[in-house]
Amino acid sequence: KNAIVSHVARDFGLELTPKQVMVSCGGKHVLYNALQCLLNPGEEVLLPAPFWVTYPVQCSMAGGKARIVETSPENGFVPSLADLEAACNERTRGIIINSPSNPTGAGYSLADLEGIARLVVERDLWVISDEIYAKLTYGDYKSRFFATLPGMAERTLTVYGLSKTYAMTGWRIGIGIGPEELIGAMSRMQGQVTTNPAAPCQGGAIAALTEAEDFLGP
Repeated sequence: KNAIVSHVARDFGLELTPKQVMVSCGGKHVLYNALQCLLNPGEEVLLPAPFWVTYPVQCSMAGGKARIVETSPENGFVPSLADLEAACNERTRGIIINSPSNPTGAGYSLADLEGIARLVVERDLWVISDEIYAKLTYGDYKSRFFATLPGMAERTLTVYGLSKTYAMTGWRIGIGIGPEELIGAMSRMQGQVTTNPAAPCQGGAIAALTEAEDFLGP
């Protein structure tokens, strides 16, 4: 957790304490924990499409529902604020965003993220921000953790991990970052399912998070 705190502060400008961090058995595990702790039966999560196939299934497993918001190549596969607003109702609990995106590769601009931030404040929503591809960017585009936007840290669960950037898919280390109360609930639930990720994987993760990253290129 200390290695994660240092890494995220250095590379993404997000200041944390270890109590705002949990380590799970992969990114899917973080998402599962989060949705189980956030969703009540019948509540909905806005989900821009195309999307990673796990998102709607895990919403259903938590007793909720993914409300799909379509995007198009013409708008760069980024949802419009008007479409997100139109999809909201009294059951809307939050939104899942994934930038850079799997499968489209779309990267949300700062203006896109700020628009979503305004919406979630107006609607009092949670954000699950999947940042697993944050370092796999090209050209002038640079990722920004959604939680670094003003007022977003207290309503955002960030999903991060090592499988993409560090080619550590089989090591199964997922990272959840969020408010202490939510992370505490997720950790208590995980503690009754699996005690911890395997110790050798934790050691490998510390190395990935603390060693030089010149292999990533410019």
